[in-house]
Amino acid sequence: MSKGLKFSRLAFLYQVFLNGVIWLSVVNFLISSLPRFWESDLLELEIIEKTSVGIFTIDYFGRFATTRPGTRWIWFKNPMHLFDLAVIVPFYIEIILKHGTDFNPADDSILVVIRALRLFQMFRTVKIARYSSLIPVFMKALALSKDGFVLFTFTISIFMIVVSAILFYGEQIEMDFDYHHRVWVYPNGDFSPFQSIPGAFWWFMATITTVGYGDSYPRSQVGKAIAAITMVCGLFVLAVPVAVFGSNFSAVWDERAERNREEKRKRRKKKYKQMTDVEMMENLEELLKNLSTRLTAQQEITEKLLKDEKEIFDVVYYMKKHNIS
Repeated sequence: MSKGLKFSRLAFLYQVFLNGVIWLSVVNFLISSLPRFWESDLLELEIIEKTSVGIFTIDYFGRFATTRPGTRWIWFKNPMHLFDLAVIVPFYIEIILKHGTDFNPADDSILVVIRALRLFQMFRTVKIARYSSLIPVFMKALALSKDGFVLFTFTISIFMIVVSAILFYGEQIEMDFDYHHRVWVYPNGDFSPFQSIPGAFWWFMATITTVGYGDSYPRSQVGKAIAAITMVCGLFVLAVPVAVFGSNFSAVWDERAERNREEKRKRRKKKYKQMTDVEMMENLEELLKNLSTRLTAQQEITEKLLKDEKEIFDVVYYMKKHNIS
């Protein structure tokens, strides 16, 4: 079943059904976060939640039971299967906390645990990727780009420390230190968003990525100059990982396209091998008929173009003959 359409039509239909349940569960999870439904026991949402988790549970243990005994531990350790387990286990833990103990809705510690468990519902979106043939392409491109990402991370970390330090000390030109409150303040009494070098890291990331949230920004002329240089440098720094990933993704995509073409050729070849002589002749006759139809249509288009060309030539000749401009 985990291979889906590569095995049988029934497995493919099961895939479609399970994907539908996953999407319904994800939508239900999103709706439950709306203020009007927050911490409410709406019957419809509860039914969808329990039904979807029940289906996920049956699916998980069904696939586990049909796995060869010698490979079950390997199957269990598979990251995708661990995500599946992370989806269903918190639901049952929440039931135990609510019904298996003296549950008090006013107990903040229990509510914190329950809300933390509900975060695991986000893993349901990962289940959607299980049956996608495109996700492996993306993941392979990421794996091939790991060296470029490591270089980018190393470079950006050094750049962040250096630029944040320069900005921190540059802003001190227009700041004073309040020894009583132990904070940096501007002459008008406003607190500086750059209280330390690490405190400037958030500004750096928002600036280097050219996002610019605006919640923290330099006020001194030196700080503004540093910010401008950082923005320009961000264009070049981000171009490296994007180019590396884009190149690898293009290569993996072309490889996938070639593999699909090869599989189609093999299926076509296998289909022809299974044909009898009569079927082969009928198939050849159909191909020739289609080719003849296309050639006829192309010939009609060519004749129409020639006719239009002749009419245009006649009109031009008439205009020149009678000096019509």
